[in-house]
Amino acid sequence: MVQKSTAWYMLFLSSLIIAIVSYIGESYWLHLVSKPIIAIALGGYFISKLRTWESEASTLVIVALIFSGLGGIFLILQEQVEFFFLLGAGAYIVTQLSYAWSFKKRLAENHQLHPSQIKKSLKFIIPIAIPSVAFVLYVSYTFKDFFLPVMIYALSLVFLLIMSALRYKLVSKQSFYYAFGGTFALILNFLIICSDFFANMVEVGEPVFIFLNAAGQWMLIKGIYLDLNEEADLSK
Repeated sequence: MVQKSTAWYMLFLSSLIIAIVSYIGESYWLHLVSKPIIAIALGGYFISKLRTWESEASTLVIVALIFSGLGGIFLILQEQVEFFFLLGAGAYIVTQLSYAWSFKKRLAENHQLHPSQIKKSLKFIIPIAIPSVAFVLYVSYTFKDFFLPVMIYALSLVFLLIMSALRYKLVSKQSFYYAFGGTFALILNFLIICSDFFANMVEVGEPVFIFLNAAGQWMLIKGIYLDLNEEADLSK
């Protein structure tokens, strides 16, 4: 018998493939349906992997995935109404803030941050945050019409980066590197989008954005449920 988590994971992979193929094949309605299914499948996968539902961090993950699904729909609909671009960007900002807040909740529930811990985390934050923000500032300043939404989006990712980096040495290596890797994938995705749409530096296309966003969120939720399950095992 196939485990529930395996079934949800297979649905995630299949919907991801369909979303990419339907975009390449210009199948509008299939693309519109498959993108939110990615978020639904990730939610089912996350819930099926949890051993207990006692932390607010779990609820925040589901909130993140709900807004991720909405963001995917809004960005597809922007082809019909331009205002949906702002709604889509806003939904993804809520997604990133929800993941970041789930990390903050876990740190508040189980760990006490000391200055030495913050210092350890800087080696993960500085090499990514400073060049990324500098690049985004350059791009958003060049295209002033997008300055405010682009900077808010960038700052939400920086907050996510900081919160995920602060988990260093406070959770297992596996949990930390999955979540941090997922954060890096979302940042990389955003930088490529800026390069593609705003600066015309590269042309990679929507399939790369779909993949990086989905892969990044899968890594994030894996890092989170590993941490939650480790705590559940210790409390037995």
